[in-house]
Amino acid sequence: MLKRMRCYVKLSLPITFIAFLASCNHRPSVSEIPGRYILSPHEEKDEITITADARYVHSYKARNGAIVNDSSSWSVNDTRDVLMIEFANFRMEANRKFYAGSPVPRGIWLVAVERSLSGTISLQVNPDTRLRYEKVLEGNIQRK
Repeated sequence: MLKRMRCYVKLSLPITFIAFLASCNHRPSVSEIPGRYILSPHEEKDEITITADARYVHSYKARNGAIVNDSSSWSVNDTRDVLMIEFANFRMEANRKFYAGSPVPRGIWLVAVERSLSGTISLQVNPDTRLRYEKVLEGNIQRK
């Protein structure tokens, strides 16, 4: 019985440690948002440059191959649980396959800003497919 109890204690320590790590706040601060983000994984050029003066430039390769630069404003929706960015007048080119030849509409895009355990800051497009814009710094994915 004592051996079984020791085994449970040994197993509970790693489980408790993993639960502790999962509960740590990996949320970036608002001041860390500005920067350049590249869509990943994606075959075509698609990036967002966010500036501290609440403006953004979205650069992407259009269907005809031309590089398009859209720009507008962004704002923060900072709740207790999730840091969100609201992009005004945004065209989600990553979803253009759903529009079958029609122009991708512009609108408001509300997106979660997250930091991975490795420190990469990203804008989550679709967590199920791991499609996200990852923050880059001097040509490398940013690590904190």
